Amino acid sequence: MNKKTNINFPHPVLNNGEDYQENNEFAIVPDAPVFDGNIIAINIKYELKSPGVIKSIADGDLSAAIYLECIVTGFRKLLYFDNAAAECTIKVNSTDVSDELTIKGYLIANKKISEFKLDEHNSIFSSASIGLDKGGIAAITDVWKVSLDDYDPLKDKPSIFKITIGPDDQPYNVVVDESGERIGIRIKKELFDKYERFKTAPDVSAFLGALFVIPVLTETLRKMRDGQYEEDDKNRKWFKAIESQLQKHSIVLGNETSMIGVADKIITNVFNNSLDKIKKICGDMFNDETEVV
Repeated sequence: MNKKTNINFPHPVLNNGEDYQENNEFAIVPDAPVFDGNIIAINIKYELKSPGVIKSIADGDLSAAIYLECIVTGFRKLLYFDNAAAECTIKVNSTDVSDELTIKGYLIANKKISEFKLDEHNSIFSSASIGLDKGGIAAITDVWKVSLDDYDPLKDKPSIFKITIGPDDQPYNVVVDESGERIGIRIKKELFDKYERFKTAPDVSAFLGALFVIPVLTETLRKMRDGQYEEDDKNRKWFKAIESQLQKHSIVLGNETSMIGVADKIITNVFNNSLDKIKKICGDMFNDETEVV
């Protein structure tokens, strides 16, 4: 996790003491993310040392808020602190974000404020007339970048893949991104919504992930066999993990003709296991006496 200096100065109230007198700044401090299944939780405190702003929040004129954004997936969300609280825990579904989460703190006007002026304002603003419309930004904190690299949305061998919602303008329903430590599988929103709904059903997640992972892994293995990856790619986590599995199963890609067969070995009979899951879900529709024509 790292903090980056805010570049959106000036704002009417403060920016790390530049607008306010010393020790009157507004700041947020996020804790390290906690991963629980598909939920990422981050506890965030806000530090507010301005008596005038504290009173404005208590009076309902201003509210403290947190803005979340993931550049990779296009995820954006604005959350408000309870006016009586100086900290909150934000929870984000892991499928909505990837790689890194940007967090900013804001003070937002709850109503139109014709003249916003406080005793602790820096003297350089003494003659300035500052007004805020409803929803206007009164203050902004430094920007925090929270790394999500420690999160594995899929377990065991498939953990080198991350299935997330893709941007609206991606050209295909499914786009593969091999530029990170995990292989990103970006799914268009309409398809991803279906994926999310099915994933909650019992016994479905075991083969639903494979529906996307196996084709991607097959293509990756083909490119590995044909020597299409650069040195930087070979140092990534996903490349080394696949190499490790190939060694474990004594597989030499150059000697193999079926990359989808190799993928099935690496994921451990994924096709047979997936069909067993489907049979379990469908129950009596499929039994040993069923004839396939």
